[in-house]
Amino acid sequence: MKKEDLKMRTIIQAALKEFAVYGYDQASTNRIAKQAGMSKALMFHYIKSKEELFLTVWSYCEETITNGYTKQIDEEETDLFERLRHSIALQMNILKKDPWLLEFYSAAADTRSDRINQQIHTKKETDAGLCITKLFQNIDTSNFRSDLPVTRSLALIEWSMSGFADELVSELKTAAPPTDFSKTEEKLNRFIQDLRILFYSVPPTKEQLK
Repeated sequence: MKKEDLKMRTIIQAALKEFAVYGYDQASTNRIAKQAGMSKALMFHYIKSKEELFLTVWSYCEETITNGYTKQIDEEETDLFERLRHSIALQMNILKKDPWLLEFYSAAADTRSDRINQQIHTKKETDAGLCITKLFQNIDTSNFRSDLPVTRSLALIEWSMSGFADELVSELKTAAPPTDFSKTEEKLNRFIQDLRILFYSVPPTKEQLK
């Protein structure tokens, strides 16, 4: 890695933690520079403003999720619940490498910057739509229970996963460090198996229950 790229990555990692803890409005560029091990003047040689830095960190997180999650979803796996289980493993791998990423997304809700709010809102909608599409397209629906329309089942599964994920995010935010992601992964996998039992007409195999 080039020296310039290494310095930029150091800045991004320091800013990721700062924005995750304090949010955009309360984040301090002085603390970010100190955490990155450089002067504020040198940091602003690479980044022109706090606003630009925040959007750079957001782009870094997007790229991390795209390369480590969205592009890695196994679209050849036609069993929805197996695909969901695989997607959870991908998400946990990302969080283990970048534990502040989750907090950063939570802290990026609303800021005093109209430019940031507008860009983040648009990006969030686009990213969420892409992830849902990748998870639910080209799946085998033959095992779904016949007394409920498949479209209704898929909608209920999506809503259930979203609500349960929000609950787990709240737990992770209040958990004392270091975060034990293995327990979170275990809860999610158990939840997926419960959904499988509810929405499939055939019982899960022993292998699927592992």
